[in-house]
Amino acid sequence: MDVDLVSRAQGCFLGQLAGDSLGSLVEFQTPDRIRRDYPGGVRRLADGGTWGTIAGQPTDTNAAITGALLGAVYGRNAIPDQWLQRLLNCRPLAGEPHVRRPRPECFWPIDALQLAERLVSQTKGNAS
Repeated sequence: MDVDLVSRAQGCFLGQLAGDSLGSLVEFQTPDRIRRDYPGGVRRLADGGTWGTIAGQPTDTNAAITGALLGAVYGRNAIPDQWLQRLLNCRPLAGEPHVRRPRPECFWPIDALQLAERLVSQTKGNAS
């Protein structure tokens, strides 16, 4: 196993976790308030912030990224069929029953499988 590559992958994930945790301390604050409260920038993982998290606590952003990594490791077949059906058939149109936050069609997850296929085919093409 390539130890440097593994270390870089771990650093990528840990860096994202840290960055999101740092950002949760100032989420939705104005730039003026951030400059006032953190004159040298946000540099310490600490309890508090908009959501009252503890230092290093994952947020919904980290949950999404962790889900992506787990999906990459364990594959599509590890995702429950009920989840797949809901994800691949989600069309949050304005005016439809139970749609509280409509989204433009370009943000619907219905083409996720095709996007993954394109990613793999482009990655294989660049690897040669």
